[in-house]
Amino acid sequence: MKAEAIISGLRSTALTAGSGYPDDEELWQAIRQGEEEALTTLFRKYFAPLYNYAMSLSPQQPLAEDAIQEIFLYIWHKRDQLHFSQSVRAYLFRSVRYYVLHTLSQRERRESSVEEMEDRYPDEAFTPEEQLIFEESVRLEQERIHQALRKLPVRLREALYLKTYQGLTHREIAAVMKISPQVARNYISQAYRRLQKILILE
Repeated sequence: MKAEAIISGLRSTALTAGSGYPDDEELWQAIRQGEEEALTTLFRKYFAPLYNYAMSLSPQQPLAEDAIQEIFLYIWHKRDQLHFSQSVRAYLFRSVRYYVLHTLSQRERRESSVEEMEDRYPDEAFTPEEQLIFEESVRLEQERIHQALRKLPVRLREALYLKTYQGLTHREIAAVMKISPQVARNYISQAYRRLQKILILE
C-alpha cells in the first residue's frame, strides 16, 4: 500500500500519543529504510498532539488535518534527504506551525511574515482538560482562567501551550518557535507571571 493511502486512512482513526510506542529515533531510522509500518506508527503516535497544536494556531479542523497529512507525506518522500538538527518531535511541531501559518497567509493573498500571521490568528483553542489543569493549579474558576489565557500575548501563550500541554523541553520549544532556549524560558516565565497578575486584577 502506498504511503498516501496509509496516511489518508489513518486520519480518522489515529490514536493518541502514549506509552508503548517505539522511540522516535528508532522509528525514524526505520522510515529511512523504507518501512511504511514505522511511518504509520509515528503518525499514530503524534497525530493527537499535532492536531491540538494546529487547532491552537487556527481553529480550522480541515486545515489541521491537512497540515499533518502533508507533513508526513513529505517526510516519506524526502526520507533519504531529511536530517534533523533537533528531535523528531521538535521537527514535527515546527513543520505543523509553518504549514498552518503559511497556508493562512496564502489564503489572505498577501505577503506577511510569520510574526504578523501569529498576531492575526491567535491561539484560542483550549480543551476542557487543559482548562482543568489551570483551574487546579491556581484554584480559580475555569471560565476566569480561560479568559485570562486569551489575554496573554500570542508568543507567550504559544510557548506556555507547548510546555504545559505538549511537554516539550525548552530546547524543543526554541526549535519550534525559532527562538533561543533562554528566550523560551523567559516566555514561559513571563506567561505565568502575567497570567497571575491578570487573575489577581479580575
